[in-house]
Amino acid sequence: MPAPTVSAASGYRVYAALKSPIFAQSLIPRYYASTVTGQLTNSDIVPAEIKREGDQVVFRVAPTAEIFSYQKNQDLEVSQLNTSPVVMTITRAKYYNLKLDNVDEKQIPNVRTWVSEFRDSAMKMLALNTDREILTELPHQVDCHNKGRHAGIRTGAFDLGTSGAPVTVNPSNLMEVIGRIAAVLTERNVPQAGRFIVFPASAQPLFWANTVLSNAYASGQSKSIILTDGTMVPDLLGFNVIFSNNTPIYTDPTTGDQTFTILAGLKTATGYVMQLTKQEIINQDPRSFSTYWRGLTLYDFKVLKPEDLAVAYVTLSYTNP
Repeated sequence: MPAPTVSAASGYRVYAALKSPIFAQSLIPRYYASTVTGQLTNSDIVPAEIKREGDQVVFRVAPTAEIFSYQKNQDLEVSQLNTSPVVMTITRAKYYNLKLDNVDEKQIPNVRTWVSEFRDSAMKMLALNTDREILTELPHQVDCHNKGRHAGIRTGAFDLGTSGAPVTVNPSNLMEVIGRIAAVLTERNVPQAGRFIVFPASAQPLFWANTVLSNAYASGQSKSIILTDGTMVPDLLGFNVIFSNNTPIYTDPTTGDQTFTILAGLKTATGYVMQLTKQEIINQDPRSFSTYWRGLTLYDFKVLKPEDLAVAYVTLSYTNP
């Protein structure tokens, strides 16, 4: 028997079982983190045929030319066309499945509103799940020369942090750390056009407290604004700056610091394919008088050019040393 919403005085009979609750027409909304998958991955590079059939995509890396020294009248050396195939296998699948008995479907007020909200939530949760997978797994696939305490394939001069020794990012050194990441990518000949960098949303106060940025904003010299999706416009040091609440949080096993990975590079470095998105309603279940609302997503992603990405392992400090 449901408990009354208002208590009764002693000796007064409570007719709770005879009362029918009145539901508000609107539901209290839930809010979800913005997703960044589309800003970090490239679906255009994946052939459209994979959406019809097959479970693998084989990418061919453009060949590299050989240049030879020449002496007069010498026999010429020759090169052979070659490529390093990269294979992406589609293995990831997620689903949701809501069951509602026909009796409840009939008796629960405005039940279709609840179902609609559930399905909308399911699609958002599927997108968030993919976002978290990408932000967790991509840093591990970055080329070894583009991370660690001696990053930079030419110089090895840039400390981007490693387990046991994360880089501390504070308001005063924020731009310098971003500059290190930019230099690492430049040493790999990664073009500046189209570069992104992803910070955890909790790093935003570092930008507001940075003297250079705050003075530029205050003076009007910078037209940068923070959009609702967390993107900073225009670019900062050549990067499209993205803030995400889906960035994983770690605890360094040596220092005990709360740490993050800051991923940067080109979206063309990572292929992403959504092979199947299916939603359906099932109302002919022979085992029960029920209706099912369900959906299935089949997808995958893979870093195709690890050298076009860089990652820093950092801890955040909101005060200057």
